[in-house]
Amino acid sequence: KGNKAGKRGNDDDDFGGALKNQNEFIAYRIIYYVFLTGNRKYEGGSSDLFKIMLQLTPEQRNDKCIQHALSVRAAVADNDYHKFFLLQDAAPNMGDYLMDKIVPSVRQQALQRICRAYRPSVSAAFVLGELGFDAGNGEEAQGGKGWMEECGCVF
Repeated sequence: KGNKAGKRGNDDDDFGGALKNQNEFIAYRIIYYVFLTGNRKYEGGSSDLFKIMLQLTPEQRNDKCIQHALSVRAAVADNDYHKFFLLQDAAPNMGDYLMDKIVPSVRQQALQRICRAYRPSVSAAFVLGELGFDAGNGEEAQGGKGWMEECGCVF
């Protein structure tokens, strides 16, 4: 008859291999729930996010991916667009792809704050830099200016 478990190999090795990226995926979940908290259709975002945060062990809180994700959460919660875009540039692994989903709402809120703070005028290059656009890249700067015009900015 034979032992099926013996043919598979050592289950402990398989399980340990699956857990080696656990913190990376916890970080992705944190960023995903940050995205959901900005979605009016989803009501459970903040409570699900806090459940994850409460379950983090001290070792997990020291993990660079999770620390980054928690910093993203704090930047979005504090409406700190400057820090958000710095964090996006420094995102470990694939975190910046998830952060891309949050960018439109962060940019919209940031543009409103910048316009109020620097009224009556502010340089387009400064605004583009603060909104995460590369003002030195001509194509990206044009795209950013186009987005700003769609939002009602006048140059």
